[in-house]
Amino acid sequence: MREPRRQAAAEEGRLGEGARRQGFAFRRVLVVGSGAEAERARAAFEEARSEGFEPLGTTVPAGPGESPEAAAARLRALVESERIQIVCVVPEPAEVPYLLAAATALRDSGAATYWAGSVAQLASEENLASLGGVRAVLLHAPSRGLSVRVRKRASDLFLSLFVAPFRWGALSAYLARRGETYTPAQAWGRVWLGRLSWVGRSAYEESRWANVPGWARLALESIRPGVVTPPDGLPGDPMSRVAADLAYLSRFSVAEDLRQFLRATRGNLS
Repeated sequence: MREPRRQAAAEEGRLGEGARRQGFAFRRVLVVGSGAEAERARAAFEEARSEGFEPLGTTVPAGPGESPEAAAARLRALVESERIQIVCVVPEPAEVPYLLAAATALRDSGAATYWAGSVAQLASEENLASLGGVRAVLLHAPSRGLSVRVRKRASDLFLSLFVAPFRWGALSAYLARRGETYTPAQAWGRVWLGRLSWVGRSAYEESRWANVPGWARLALESIRPGVVTPPDGLPGDPMSRVAADLAYLSRFSVAEDLRQFLRATRGNLS
């Protein structure tokens, strides 16, 4: 039985190579997940090869020793090196936070990112798409234009040049209220050098990300700490701060950064 299967696989590979030479557009799918549902999704994509799907699989994290930052870097490198067009995240219930954070970490990878499996089936019918027999919800469309990192840098430069210098006194009062040890001029320099953002996440590094779950680090690791941070996280409550930072990340825009910065310094002009 094994020999016929190997021959069939080899023939399929030759057919695939021939199709590529003829310009047939294969869609390479990276299935992310470690449970039975992920395996069923990968098998469904295997059966849909005639529709142009080419599945690969991986798990996140790869093992107990893989840090969130390493997991994010490995996924991005895999998407690039394997020319992945679609990422399909298929979590078991216990994996949902971590794998959805992994999907967020890939939002600028150029691949379309979907969420599948039994938990995803709770979404409304109009949000479900069909990928080679796999029912899935689109989380992030294929990235077009400037990435979040580039747009975030553009936001920082805009605020540095056209907003912050005209709110120096207000910024000084804001930093004093927060107990920061740096001055507005030093904040400006750190933002200009790319060490901070004018508006960004909390500086979890100061406490070595204590009490912050790995899935949150995975989602937030690419965003710099902010001079101004989201206002709704409760001081001393790590998960409240995490929730506020994740909400900020989901709605980021240059206009949102301007609104947050002006809000933080409102009523303190001098």
